[in-house]
Amino acid sequence: MVWLKYLALFPAIYAFVRATVELVEDLAGGKTGAEKKAIFMAAMEQGWASFQNTFGFKSAFNDFATLISLMVDVVVAVLNATGVFKKTNPTPVK
Repeated sequence: MVWLKYLALFPAIYAFVRATVELVEDLAGGKTGAEKKAIFMAAMEQGWASFQNTFGFKSAFNDFATLISLMVDVVVAVLNATGVFKKTNPTPVK
């Protein structure tokens, strides 16, 4: 029943994923989606130690990287669909 322990982490991981996605969107708004995702994954890997210490588990980031990557895709798709992330055409500078 080890998986149940990890399932209990989902709300905390989701909250962290969403907050980090929004932060990356604010800071790297001019970059491509792939570049933003790479920045996100690097930040998430750095923050993983905090999760390990807070929740007392030993799993490596690589064990969860695929799941987190999928979570990022879903969160970004939902935020795009709901208009939270609005695509705008930049005004040309004259």
